[in-house]
Amino acid sequence: MITKFVVKTVIKALKKKLVAWLGPWFAYWVIRLLGLTMRLEEVHPEIPETFRGKGIPVIGAFWHGRLLLMPLIYKGKKLSFLVSPHRDGQVVGKALVRFGFHPILGSTHRNRFSSFKQLIKATKTGTTSPLLPMVQEARGTVSKLA
Repeated sequence: MITKFVVKTVIKALKKKLVAWLGPWFAYWVIRLLGLTMRLEEVHPEIPETFRGKGIPVIGAFWHGRLLLMPLIYKGKKLSFLVSPHRDGQVVGKALVRFGFHPILGSTHRNRFSSFKQLIKATKTGTTSPLLPMVQEARGTVSKLA
């Protein structure tokens, strides 16, 4: 006889597999469709281009809540993103691959040095600008740099 626990465990595992499989595809198309409904304006694009023109590597930073727009804003550029190695980060990373970006699995809280080394390596291997999300949790005020 199959117990409720076994059934719940199997259903939970199937949900995780389904999200891992369909999540990136769904996120990709949602972002693409949202992009068709938005008008984006790049303010001062000459600033990062000045650095790139001189061959100076750039690591960009953005607020975690703005991640959804990054593939639209940086369309066509060779970029790396720092994404969480956890399940949700895997979904985001696979969606970013569909846009032609390179996800770097890491965290700003765990294995910081390893993540930082991968970001530096990305600048040396031709990535235009690795992007680092600034995660705001219970550690501080949202959208404020210390």
